[in-house]
Amino acid sequence: MDDLNEDTPVYKAPTVPVDLPTSPAIHSGDTIKSSEAMLYRAERLRPAFRAARMLAWDWDLVASYSEFSEDYYKFFGFDGPIPAGPGEDQTLLVVHPDDRAAIREASILAIQNGVAFEVQFRGSFVGEGGRPNWYASRGEISYDHEGHPTRMVGVTWDITGAKRVEEELEKHQGILESLGANLPDSVLLQMSKGPHGEDYFTYLSAGSKRLLDIDSSLVPVGVSAFADKLIDHDAARLWVALDSAVTNQTNVEIDLKMSTSGGKVRRLLLRAAPRALDGEGNVFDGIITDLTEHYANQEAKSAIQQRMWELQKVESLGVLAGGIAHEFNNFLTSIMGHASLMQEKMDPDSPFQESTESILNASVHAKQLCRQMLFYAGKNDVPVEAVDLNEAVRNSIDLLRVSVPRTISVVPLTSDKIPPASAEPTQISQILMNLVLNASEAIVGKAGKISIVTGQDEDAQRVWLEVSDTGCGMTAEVLRRMFEPFFSTKFAGRGLGLAATKGIVDSLNGSLEVATEVGQGTRIRVLLPIATSKPKHRPKKPTPKPAGKDFRGSGTVLVVDDEEWGREVLVAMLRPFGFSVDVAYDGEDAINKVHQKNGHYRVVFLDLTMPNRSGQSVFESLRVSYPALPVIVMSGLERMKVAKMFGGTAPQFLEKPFTMDQVTQALQQALEVEGS
Repeated sequence: MDDLNEDTPVYKAPTVPVDLPTSPAIHSGDTIKSSEAMLYRAERLRPAFRAARMLAWDWDLVASYSEFSEDYYKFFGFDGPIPAGPGEDQTLLVVHPDDRAAIREASILAIQNGVAFEVQFRGSFVGEGGRPNWYASRGEISYDHEGHPTRMVGVTWDITGAKRVEEELEKHQGILESLGANLPDSVLLQMSKGPHGEDYFTYLSAGSKRLLDIDSSLVPVGVSAFADKLIDHDAARLWVALDSAVTNQTNVEIDLKMSTSGGKVRRLLLRAAPRALDGEGNVFDGIITDLTEHYANQEAKSAIQQRMWELQKVESLGVLAGGIAHEFNNFLTSIMGHASLMQEKMDPDSPFQESTESILNASVHAKQLCRQMLFYAGKNDVPVEAVDLNEAVRNSIDLLRVSVPRTISVVPLTSDKIPPASAEPTQISQILMNLVLNASEAIVGKAGKISIVTGQDEDAQRVWLEVSDTGCGMTAEVLRRMFEPFFSTKFAGRGLGLAATKGIVDSLNGSLEVATEVGQGTRIRVLLPIATSKPKHRPKKPTPKPAGKDFRGSGTVLVVDDEEWGREVLVAMLRPFGFSVDVAYDGEDAINKVHQKNGHYRVVFLDLTMPNRSGQSVFESLRVSYPALPVIVMSGLERMKVAKMFGGTAPQFLEKPFTMDQVTQALQQALEVEGS
């Protein structure tokens, strides 16, 4: 060997391969006997070595002479000896150039240190597929009686098949490692479950440190390194699932919650399939996937769906409230109209005057309830103007104090200087009343305090009105539902006040903020836009006094209403004044009757909301054909809402339900316009 130095007790000369059948070595004395014995043994074992694709060799270290059990060069794929260049070891020419140094180093290490000679190397002959074959060699040193190494005897065998399998395994292992390292939200794993209950990870892909806070370089590591991080009894669930999978030989699929080192909760999905090992327990091959974001998205989606459902419910309730208010207004029109008609015809000293007055008062309260329902439903627009919130509180405080029990104090805490709100004075009073009454119900049965505070939100350019109480506060469920119509913690039939308040605030482009705690009271803040103008002082316009029983009319009046009780009450009210009354059942009927009389009606009472053809459509048609014909539009909607619908051609308006006095005023105004 070229690398043997002068301290190595080996003769420095290249070894010479020997074809055992034809070229026996001839030496004197022990060397000759040894060679003959080697040839004899090799000849007997030749078929066995050939079948096993093995090459036995005997290297005489003293004589630097080698003998082989097979044709040396043919074993490595060559037809004969390979020409050697100057200084080349001919026997090493069958070895791939990149592996020759490793063989020399292994030989020197074995000779100098007395260790076994073991090496794997590639051949220099290129076989199928353009790749060289692989070989393994193993040999042992023999020593003389003085302990000097004299020979190395060993075998070389073809390991190409094993190496190809190993290369394929390494290839697949590389694919597995690459896959595991590049799965953004998953970790590949292998768990071993021993026969005596021991559990440990035998493989974790590179992402395990990021996802499970376990370094894959520490594998094998106990499964407890992962299980100890699980929360909500999920560790116990994991062990049960693994045991069940082993018992039943079924796959594992289990959701787990893990607490990270940063204190966050991570949602994981573990899927694994068990494989039984021969008497050595089971192994699980699987994957752990991070579903934290998926669950977060699902929760967000559920929250959106819940919000959409609530909005749809509120919208449906709004439609329902608007429909109820419309129908109820029609009933009230009949009730209030007939009650006021009875009061007009009744002697002032009649014992029924008080009862009639009670009917009218109850009807007025019912009318306010309908109005709140219409505000909640968004059917009524609020005419906004610049409103001084401090003045609104001062104007309402006396009424608020008498509306709550005496054990509750109502304290105004208004700011000195705040800009005016873009609102409507009557609606601000309504908001105050609703909030104060709601607060008083939270304190009922004991002494308490309600504070009314005003202020300005400098950053958002809004002013606010706040009502707080020392009452019982609200739970999260009550807080969630507090603005639902007819929801109340008191008893059925209550709960429209806050819903109407929200409807008013929404129509004013405002917002509501609520702070509450059980046992600590509630604070509701109404935030409103700041008005661009200053509050105007508007003196009350004098209203014409009704002529009452002295008022008389003549001619024919047309009453247009699709509801029978609406028509009946107006007919009963108008005839005592001396009018003849025609009735129309809908819009088309009204148009036909007006055309038949060529527009010769003193006044037309026209309901706004009717099927097929609305009152607005009828009014616009009459204005074109008979511009001088007085028309009084009737509706449960507020005057400003109706005026907005008609634009610059707004007709005279009679709000449902109405009294005898209000009908009389509407008639007087209509006839004055006609005669002007």
